[in-house]
Amino acid sequence: MNLFSKKSIFLNTKILLILLIFHFLLMTFLRFQLGWDGHIHFLHSEIWNLWKDVYLFFIYILIIWYTYKNNILKQNFTKNKKINILFWIILLFSLIITLLNFHWLKWLFIGFKYDLWFLFPVIFFSLVDWTKKDINKFYRLILDLLKTVIIFCIIFAIIRFTHPELLFFFGYGPLWNRTAWWYPPMLFQTGLDWIQRFSGIFSWPNHMAFYFITFWPIILFSILNKKLHYIWWILYIILLFGTLSRSWILAFWLEIFLISLFIFKNYRNYRKFILSCFIAIWVGIVSLGSYLYFSWKYNQIILRWASTKWHILKVEKTLKDIKENPLWHWIWTAWPAAHYVKNDIIPESWFLQMFYELWILWWILWFSFIFYIIFLTYKNIQINYPYLQNKDILKISLSIWMIGLLFQWLVLHSFEDSMTSLPLFIIVWIILSLNQNNVSKN
Repeated sequence: MNLFSKKSIFLNTKILLILLIFHFLLMTFLRFQLGWDGHIHFLHSEIWNLWKDVYLFFIYILIIWYTYKNNILKQNFTKNKKINILFWIILLFSLIITLLNFHWLKWLFIGFKYDLWFLFPVIFFSLVDWTKKDINKFYRLILDLLKTVIIFCIIFAIIRFTHPELLFFFGYGPLWNRTAWWYPPMLFQTGLDWIQRFSGIFSWPNHMAFYFITFWPIILFSILNKKLHYIWWILYIILLFGTLSRSWILAFWLEIFLISLFIFKNYRNYRKFILSCFIAIWVGIVSLGSYLYFSWKYNQIILRWASTKWHILKVEKTLKDIKENPLWHWIWTAWPAAHYVKNDIIPESWFLQMFYELWILWWILWFSFIFYIIFLTYKNIQINYPYLQNKDILKISLSIWMIGLLFQWLVLHSFEDSMTSLPLFIIVWIILSLNQNNVSKN
């Protein structure tokens, strides 16, 4: 196989996305079981964490050479002119303003990693002349990845509730240790109220919730299109609720509303099923809520006041800093990048973080960017009742997710974990490039 071919690009992208699933599991084993400390003081990171960035850079080289060799580099770069212009404005504005307050290269690198790096597929994956056949391959790959994540999370959940000592073999620790944040207790995760939360093979319960809320529309539409068994949906929802994360609730219910409207309009034979599901969901919520309300678990599981108060205090501190310096603070000054540069600013909201770091202009640029993505992903959808094509499943799912993302941004930063952000944006840009090509091409 030619290394600089589209087949090679797809194969290496597939390997990257598969390895990403097991990234945290492998890092935990290497560091805490084998004791391989690859800490790089300059970057406040471990060398083992850089493999995905190096591999992604290698794929970018393959893409550049492939498009250059086939004389489509300039042509495909100009097809998404508006989105590329927005991307470069965001990038250059961020770097210029940050360099004006330059302190040390590692700060700029860390801020760049958390605020901008996940956007780079806009430049590279949209250069390739993807076709409907390629989209079908990526669609099947995404389904396989989702099923693999579910299977491994279920296996770890069974171990956690039956023989938790077996988890020590992988390098996991016991219950949360307030004095040792670096010791990964993630399958026994507890917060400030000491509530056990499930995070599966992810590095944090919230990261698991981000991943599941991002990709669940693809599972649902795949079930409706008879391409996936409904048991995957049941397992998916159970694992999502097992995170006990509150950050996904707004996005989840908004996405349910949007999906229901779409199904009512285009899947007439599923209307009774949807109504039954809504009734069942609300009966379940009322029953569970009543049980929790009349028991001690209500405050600890739902309200978690100690954790909620901590989040509120962090927001208040961010607003105070904005009042004292209303213009900008630069991309490395807020969480999660601030965790590495000893800055205690945790905005607890992507909206607030954008405003805090680079003021209103960056805020406007980001929203223009996201809304234009939503428009492009939804563009040219063909509704073939009763079933959708694979590319249309991806388009509708990604559009719904990005609208939900706007609500999820109210409470947390959603792009910290590369296990979620990289596969999502790779697929987004492949879809966008397909819009610019002949969609009937096979």
